Amino acid sequence: MNVKYTKFQDLSLEEKKEVLNWRNHPEIRKYMYNKKIISFKEHLQFIESLKENKNKIYFKIEDLGVVNFLIKNNLVEVGIHKNPNKKKVGTILMEFALKYAFEVLKTKKIVLFVYENNKKAINLYKKFGFKTVDKKDNLIKMELKYENWMH
Repeated sequence: MNVKYTKFQDLSLEEKKEVLNWRNHPEIRKYMYNKKIISFKEHLQFIESLKENKNKIYFKIEDLGVVNFLIKNNLVEVGIHKNPNKKKVGTILMEFALKYAFEVLKTKKIVLFVYENNKKAINLYKKFGFKTVDKKDNLIKMELKYENWMH
């Protein structure tokens, strides 16, 4: 993979603060499940919890954003959020996410959830071949199978 990526557990203190600032930014937070502002203490506790949970993997991708994976049985749930100060980085984050999930984690199917009002993200996912498989309230579930991956 052509980008530098670092597991959350290996981030410096400054990088942990940087990632938290991205996460708490209003433009990012409005599309998160948990919309509340996260304290630095909560953030550090979360990162610490990742050491014990092998089914959750979080990466900081250079200064571009975050890609995370939740490993469940026969699929991987992917999440991405960009550095709010960057433009046009979704493609880079998505390419990393797909390559890592399919080639490293060896999953056959990726799922993700996106709010229906997050049009930019939906268009990005469709560009990569994701299909809508379910919708509940204002949350859309999309999936991409390995055989449909355009790599």
